[in-house]
Amino acid sequence: MKKILVVMFGMLITVTLAACGGETDEPIAIINEEEIMESEWQEQVDFMVSMYEQQGIDFDGEQGEMFLEQIEEQALESLIQERILIQAAEDEGLAVTDEEVDEAFEEQRDFFESDEAFFDALEAAGYTEDSFREVIRTELTVENYFDEHLEEVDVDEEDLEEMYETRKEYYEEQGEEIPDFDEMKEDLEEEYIMGKEQEQMQEIYDELYEESDVERLLGE
Repeated sequence: MKKILVVMFGMLITVTLAACGGETDEPIAIINEEEIMESEWQEQVDFMVSMYEQQGIDFDGEQGEMFLEQIEEQALESLIQERILIQAAEDEGLAVTDEEVDEAFEEQRDFFESDEAFFDALEAAGYTEDSFREVIRTELTVENYFDEHLEEVDVDEEDLEEMYETRKEYYEEQGEEIPDFDEMKEDLEEEYIMGKEQEQMQEIYDELYEESDVERLLGE
C-alpha cells in the first residue's frame, strides 16, 4: 500500500495533539482496558471545529448545534478506531522507528518553501513539532499494520471498462470530451486498487472491533 499520511480507508485518523489533562480529566471510553481521556477527545473536537470554522461553517443556532454533536461523535469514533488499530499493530510488534518518523517529517517539510512557512503552517493547524511527529508515528504505525494484512488486488479489466463508461456519462452530461480509455486506464487502475484496498481495510478494522472490548462512557 502506498505510504500517504492522513487519508486512511475513509476514516478520520485522529489528529493527536498534545493534550494536557486537568484535574477533572476523566476517561470517555475504554478500549481493551486502555482509557481514552476526555482531554484527548476535547482536543480532537476543538481541532475539527477550528478546521470547519476556517471553511466558513457557523456553529450558531440549532443546525450548528446538531453539526457540533456529529463532530463530537465523529471525534470519539476516530479515537476508538485509532486506539484499536495501534493496539493491534503493537501486539504484532509493528513499531515505527524514529528514523522513519524523521524521514516522513522531512518529506512534509519539503512541501514548503522554507522552514518558517512549514512551522507557521503547523502552528496554524494547532501543532507543535512534537505533536505533529506523534501524528506521523501514529499514521505510519497504522499503515504498517495494513501493509502486513492487505492482499494484493487483482485488477479486473471489465470493472475498469464499467468505470470508464460511468465517467464517460458524467463528462457527456457536463458537455466535456472524455479522453480515450487507454489514456485513462492507468488512473482508473489506481482508483480501482485504492477502492478495493479501502474495502479490505474496512473489513480488517471491523473484525478487530468485534474482537475488542469497547466501553463508551461519554455522556454517562
